[in-house]
Amino acid sequence: MKFKSLNISGVYKIIPKKLKDSRGFFLRNICEKILKKNKINFNVKQCNLSFNKKKFTFRGFHYSTNKHQENKILCVVNGKIENHIIDLRKNSKTFLKKIKVILDSKNNNLIHIPSGCANGFLTLENDTLVHYYMDNFFSKNSKVYKGFRFDDPLFKIKYRKQPLIISKKDKKYKNITL
Repeated sequence: MKFKSLNISGVYKIIPKKLKDSRGFFLRNICEKILKKNKINFNVKQCNLSFNKKKFTFRGFHYSTNKHQENKILCVVNGKIENHIIDLRKNSKTFLKKIKVILDSKNNNLIHIPSGCANGFLTLENDTLVHYYMDNFFSKNSKVYKGFRFDDPLFKIKYRKQPLIISKKDKKYKNITL
C-alpha cells in the first residue's frame, strides 16, 4: 500500500498493491499495521455500503460531532465517484480547505477522511457501490450527525455535473453555520 498525503491535514489517498493473475486480482485495502505505520490510528468498528442506482446522485455533505466523531475510509466497489472533502476543524491549519478526489472500481484506491471533515460524493456511473469503513459506531442520537447543502455558496463546489438525485433529508439541509 502507498499513502499519498492530500491538501487537507489527515486526508490520505491509499493506493493498494494489486496482485494479478489469470483469475483476476487480489488486494488488501485495510491493514491496521500498515495504517499505524503511516500514522493513521484506525480501528474498524463498522462497515457500511451505499448503493446508488443512478449516476449524478449526490450524498452529503455529512459529518458527525462530539464523542461520535468518526474517521472514515471509503472505496468504490463498483462504479465511480467524485468525492468532496471539506475541513471543518477550527484548530486545523487547513480549516475550510476543500478537495476533490475521483475514486473508481478500476483503480481500487481508497480515501481516508479524518473526523472533523465533511464528506459528500457525486456518482459518475449508474449502479455505483461505495464501501465505508468507520472507526466509531452509529448512534441513535440523530443530533450528533450534521450536514449542509451540496450547493452552499461558502464553498463554491464545482461538480463535473450538477447533482440530479438528492435525498429529501439532504435537500433539507441549510447552508453551514460556523
